[in-house]
Amino acid sequence: MDKKTVKKIATNAASAGITAAAIASIGSYLLYGSKNAVKNRAKARGWMLRIKAEVLDKLDDLKEVDEKVYFDIVEKAAKKYGVSDKVDRAELEELTSDLKKHWTVIKRDMEKNPKTSKKK
Repeated sequence: MDKKTVKKIATNAASAGITAAAIASIGSYLLYGSKNAVKNRAKARGWMLRIKAEVLDKLDDLKEVDEKVYFDIVEKAAKKYGVSDKVDRAELEELTSDLKKHWTVIKRDMEKNPKTSKKK
């Protein structure tokens, strides 16, 4: 393999590593780390899990993530699920707020691993 191919494979692996870390961080935080973790686990409904999965899928497609991009992804996912009658507006706002607050954890994880968080 030439150097470009090896570098591209390494970049893709690094991106996958960042995404996996973000997924694990978000899930762990919301279900175990937040001050409302017990309540979050008790009411983790299907639509909540689908929103989180959608946010994480979109993060997975990106090479570089910043706060604005992350917040836009969260807002679009929340808007999509906000039109459903099955979704409680207060719960949706709380979930959206929690996801946005979690940006600091994602940013900190990216700063701890600068080699895997740089755009290549």
